[in-house]
Amino acid sequence: MGTLIWLGDRASDVQLSQADGDPSRGLIWQPWDQGSGGENELDTPIIVIVPGQDVTSHRLTIPARARQKARSAIPFMLEDALPQSGATIHFSFAHDPLEKDSTNVLVISAAKMDEYMEQLSALGIDPDILVPDYLVLGAEQGMLKLVEVEGDWVVAAGPRSGFRIEREIAPILLPGLIEAQNPAAISLAVENESAFPQELKELLGERTGDDDDGPSIMRSTAPSQREFLQGLRFSDAARTLNLRCGTYRRPVDWFGKIRPWRAAAALVASLAVITVVQFGSQTTAMGRGADQMMRAAEADFREAFPDVRRIVNLRAQARSRIQSTPSADQGFLPMSAALIEAIKPMERVQLEVLRYDARQNELRADLSFPNFRDGDAVRQALSKKGLRVAEGGSRQQGGRIFSDITVAWQ
Repeated sequence: MGTLIWLGDRASDVQLSQADGDPSRGLIWQPWDQGSGGENELDTPIIVIVPGQDVTSHRLTIPARARQKARSAIPFMLEDALPQSGATIHFSFAHDPLEKDSTNVLVISAAKMDEYMEQLSALGIDPDILVPDYLVLGAEQGMLKLVEVEGDWVVAAGPRSGFRIEREIAPILLPGLIEAQNPAAISLAVENESAFPQELKELLGERTGDDDDGPSIMRSTAPSQREFLQGLRFSDAARTLNLRCGTYRRPVDWFGKIRPWRAAAALVASLAVITVVQFGSQTTAMGRGADQMMRAAEADFREAFPDVRRIVNLRAQARSRIQSTPSADQGFLPMSAALIEAIKPMERVQLEVLRYDARQNELRADLSFPNFRDGDAVRQALSKKGLRVAEGGSRQQGGRIFSDITVAWQ
């Protein structure tokens, strides 16, 4: 099971949620049965649905051989289609499995994405997936689905693209959309079809004839907002266009990533190999084998200590490294645990990268946070844990501050 959450921006959304949802959060909560899925699916995903007028969908032609560079190329390819520059947008993309060189792209302004994430964070929600409403209408491949709700039309052109616009504008745009899409089926759930422009009436009239080769048209009454929300259906196609990506990707659970440090075992193995190598080197009959084993021992030693540039006396250097290795109560595990415990209560602070320098017994971490006050709070929390902090560089990206720090025991 998962949960669909409608993040609306109108007063009626809050009123409805107070009646049928969680009144303390002002959101629509709806259980969702994800069914049987692949082994990489989340156990209990939280899917946030946002109004489609804030997210535009685009279809680009990107050759399969150029897909590795798609993320850097997409802002330039969309430059003429967007009112803002590529530096102020956030986007997700997925290559269409049914069309070799076609790529679907969702675009939202970085400011709007920041607003959504801050609103969700304030409510204590950390979503796994964030998509616009038109991707969860349940439109199948080759279907054009139009649903009128709360004065807007939500339009899905298949499972991977769509838009949401005002009711007054939609009928004017539909004839061109229908001609361009040439859908196999059209689903209409709108009010007052009699008010359609004559061009649209004629177009829909032609497509409801007896021509077996033409698309079928399904009509139903416009749903209430409650009915609309109850009818939302999440799909694997929407999953691939998750806006919770890039700068806004879900933080890595470092607690689950930490495993027992095995450097000591690697050193013992290296010493065992060294002993065998030196014994074998004294036996002329094993000269060639000893050379091979020595090279293997040097490779193991370099893997355990990547900062070593030159090996002169393998046994002596290995012994020296073992003696200089920090004790278990001052090494990687306790230091990383102290770091993570210090920042865990700070929901807006994310640990992006963590590296350990065994020679210096230091942790080097890349952190991101919304403002410099959060950075000061991190330094104070680390100091209380007995850690010394040395700051590196800082930069701003996607509405967040990224800071490099080096942490060691005081």
